[in-house]
Amino acid sequence: MLRRACLVRNLLLLSSGQSECVGVLGLEQRKRWAQPSTPRIHHMDLHSSAFLLKTKQPAKTQKKGKQAKAAAAAEDDDYEELAKTSGPGDLIKQLEELEDQLAEELTMHFSLRVNLRQYEQLPVKLETGEVLAMNHLGRVTMKTPSLVAINFSANPSAIKAARLALEQSALGNPQQEGPVLHLSIPRMTREKREEKVKSAKKIFNDYKDALNKVYAKHDKHAQSSLNNQEAYKAREVLLTMKRKFDKRGEDLVKAKTDALLSEMI
Repeated sequence: MLRRACLVRNLLLLSSGQSECVGVLGLEQRKRWAQPSTPRIHHMDLHSSAFLLKTKQPAKTQKKGKQAKAAAAAEDDDYEELAKTSGPGDLIKQLEELEDQLAEELTMHFSLRVNLRQYEQLPVKLETGEVLAMNHLGRVTMKTPSLVAINFSANPSAIKAARLALEQSALGNPQQEGPVLHLSIPRMTREKREEKVKSAKKIFNDYKDALNKVYAKHDKHAQSSLNNQEAYKAREVLLTMKRKFDKRGEDLVKAKTDALLSEMI
């Protein structure tokens, strides 16, 4: 009743142009009119964008991860199918064997320890034209920590050819004492390490040539035994696999090279 009376009284006063107290309800209404209109801000408005961003990103990441896994699985399926149809032999096994050979050769090449195998397996071309490994002609031993001896007592006629093979290799110049050749092991200086890095390029190039031969062999079989569409797909997968193993070999050479050059002398 009081509010209704105040409202009637205020309306009369306003219509007559008088300025008096307008009562509780009128003041509240005028305050509302006087205040600038501002949008309401809810707690969800403040945090919703960041929240949604945080929740959506993992979903995208998970989606990309699933897509990547699916693509990798499809690629593996292609490899397995191609390995069965592109014969001759097991394609993937052949590539992996070449990679293992590369790793073994690099380990032996970059080793700072004296590895007698590099002397034993050195090919020697005899006067007859026959090529044999050094250990088939003489007995290779480590006489001292800095001296290798190759004894040709059982096959003295091979000394000349063995000496020439050693001189043409990177193993050093031998000194002859009777039926025995001696080779001093040089100290591993920075220059020697850099020489090893340069000569490792030949090992890697031989690896790439072997990959190309495997690729060419399987591609030739695929082109002659499959229809045009299948042969095209086979060639694409073969090329992808060759490049994959090529890159893995390159990374292996780089890792071995960096390790050798980073070691203190």
